[in-house]
Amino acid sequence: MKLVHWLAHFILLFGLCAGSISAQDMRDHWIVGLGSYVRFESGGPVYVGQVPMETSEGTSSISDTFGQLQAYAYPGAVFNAAFDTMQNGRLTYACLGPLGSSTITQGSLLLPSSNQDDEDRLILLSINSDSTGICGRRFLYRRIIDMQENGGLGGIVEDETQVVASFISEQLTAVRHGNGKDWWIIVRNALPSFYSTSNEFIVLLMHSDTIVKTQYFSTIVSSKAGELVASPDGTKLAQANAFNLGDSTSQALMLYDFDRCEGVISNEHIVDVNRNTYGAAFSSNSEKLYLGTLDGTTEYCAIVQFDLSDTAYPYQLVYLDTEVRHCPGLFELGPDGKVYFTMPFCLGSTPDSLSTYLHAIEFPDSVGPACEVNLYKLALNSGIICSANLPNHPNYYLGADPNNCGDTTTALETLTVDVGWKLYPTVAQKAFVLELPVGVQAEAFILDAVGRVVKQAALKPGKTRIDVSSWPSGMYRVALRQDGRYLGAKTVVRP
Repeated sequence: MKLVHWLAHFILLFGLCAGSISAQDMRDHWIVGLGSYVRFESGGPVYVGQVPMETSEGTSSISDTFGQLQAYAYPGAVFNAAFDTMQNGRLTYACLGPLGSSTITQGSLLLPSSNQDDEDRLILLSINSDSTGICGRRFLYRRIIDMQENGGLGGIVEDETQVVASFISEQLTAVRHGNGKDWWIIVRNALPSFYSTSNEFIVLLMHSDTIVKTQYFSTIVSSKAGELVASPDGTKLAQANAFNLGDSTSQALMLYDFDRCEGVISNEHIVDVNRNTYGAAFSSNSEKLYLGTLDGTTEYCAIVQFDLSDTAYPYQLVYLDTEVRHCPGLFELGPDGKVYFTMPFCLGSTPDSLSTYLHAIEFPDSVGPACEVNLYKLALNSGIICSANLPNHPNYYLGADPNNCGDTTTALETLTVDVGWKLYPTVAQKAFVLELPVGVQAEAFILDAVGRVVKQAALKPGKTRIDVSSWPSGMYRVALRQDGRYLGAKTVVRP
């Protein structure tokens, strides 16, 4: 195995230096299952070899505009182009399984900075447990990667910052703002217990590397796990609701409209296929949607195609397994326009060759069987069982909305509102005071030096005293929010 690892590293590094295998796409590098390294070239995906990583879910990768790998992440660590742990890349409080692999379906997301002057900076978003280590108590964290660090292999230069005080479920995706630069980050809210979610979406606007707006949207169905994906044109969201939860709507596909200018989720549509679901992917023209399903009665697995060009959302089976429980895992739209999926072996089944291949839908824009489900598309290492994961990629190339949403730098003037609030004293041994002017109410989030929320408080007009006498010495950041608007942040120090 060491020889295979060495060969994989050599091939990768030779490609990075020579640029000879570059397909020039930011989605070129995939780790499939437990360490099977796949590279997309002009002729399609190529299996390169095994890399020393055990990541079964929650992964993300990003390449530069020349198709050269920059970083690969899962909720436990970030790796560089040599598949070594990146400088400062071991993530704290990871929610991991027994092999050190992630237990979160979409637990990581790597994004380029929207600031044109920060081309060497990447934004890592990851879902990690808090200091208790309990997987059900998960939060969304943001970290900054500078690719100029460590001789061009990159390093984390700004450690974790908790970007929202709510508990987070598994689903994490992003859509370009209508200005073609900034990002809408979309996640599911959760209750503080494992796999237990609420019926809310959280939508955050990220300008450069800063969250400047937070919005909440209620839904009909409370999802527990499964894949949340955005259409390539950014106008629709689809959510597969995993696990048999006892009623038909819990096994449904949820479809939503998404407004790239305002970040609004609307028009929830439930499509009950009466089958348990897990993975989903849109076709490149955003008119077809593919869903991996399991019949809870017969335990036969299938792939369902939805026609989104028809507002009735008709669907049909385009694949049905011939043996029990060969189930599609996650789906991913590849840089070549094909939809790829895995066939992880399920409980009660025997691993076979289906588990060790990357499979494809060759013509995903076509209707029905013409989409051509191609099993055994790409052979992986026969000794490695292909687990559920494929990289989590947003549409990096989505441009400005034709409706002309405007530049977020202008919107920031209305999002970051100066209401004249005060904090004093800024060095506080026992307590400090937050003071709001007449008619202003807000919510305060107080974070410690590593980004953990230590206190959350609803503030009314006038003075609110915050007791810090039991807090450890250090620096704390106090951020205020009002109806989704960011009111700014101030720093207080407890000596």
